[in-house]
Amino acid sequence: PDIRRMGKLGSEEERRGEARRIFQFRTEVLEWLVENRDEEVFFSVFRLPDTTMHHTDSKREMVRSYDVVADFLEEFLEEFVKENDNMVVASDRGAVRYEKEFHANTWLEERGLLVREEGSESLMDDLVLSIADFGRKLGLRDFLVRLNSLAERTVDKDFSPGKSEVMDSIDWDETEAFAYVTGVCAYGGIWINDERLGGVVDEVEDKRSEIVRKLESEDEVVWVRGSADVYVDPPESFPDLVVRLDERAKFESSLHPKTMSEVCGFMHRKQGFVASDRELVDDPELIDLAPTILHLLGDTVP
Repeated sequence: PDIRRMGKLGSEEERRGEARRIFQFRTEVLEWLVENRDEEVFFSVFRLPDTTMHHTDSKREMVRSYDVVADFLEEFLEEFVKENDNMVVASDRGAVRYEKEFHANTWLEERGLLVREEGSESLMDDLVLSIADFGRKLGLRDFLVRLNSLAERTVDKDFSPGKSEVMDSIDWDETEAFAYVTGVCAYGGIWINDERLGGVVDEVEDKRSEIVRKLESEDEVVWVRGSADVYVDPPESFPDLVVRLDERAKFESSLHPKTMSEVCGFMHRKQGFVASDRELVDDPELIDLAPTILHLLGDTVP
């Protein structure tokens, strides 16, 4: 199946259907491999829960995606996993339902730390975002996506918030800090617009301390840390500050009429899991997978 087809589909229902089709195809490939190839290790990725999470606000749909995977695994265990085989199921992240979106660039703008280009503000865009929030709170995401798809076809206008549009609307000669997020989660990054970026801030530490102090007063903020306190030897391009929100709040970088909007949906959570048909010792994490597999194959674990 062509995964690129997903973005061309006009509704969330069609995208979820395509995700189930891809899942079915991958299960058939795995079963064929196990039946027809004499290998020591078989590996497959099932993205159905992840893809569903990105295309629904419905708890019923989310639970259904996990049930589909669980039903397959149960059948696969019974039919293909023999007494001396080892089966491991790992998830790098789960899905959690969020109830709020924290719009970090709006927060920065309200405190004078981010400035938009003159003429970039649009009352129409603000109105559309407010209507979309209300619709998503009522569970009308599928309808809103269809409406946006219709707008793209008829008036060539995409009302869904985009990261690049936010970056294009910022006045970089006046902006001291900005937010950017690449994932769907409770974590996000804030960059200081200093000389590294050709920006305007000279006293980086003072600006960093100011932002940390103000952010930590927000109810939804769990902690704010420098990149060096989160990552090992972070590259220069990494954010100056990493923000973690409450697990029920999602970090957003769109310029929204509100700093905090009340919506509902699903996002990634930090905690994944490891499960097996064998007894597991302690609390296994993803980092334990490689040495475990090497051990089972009789190889030396570095």
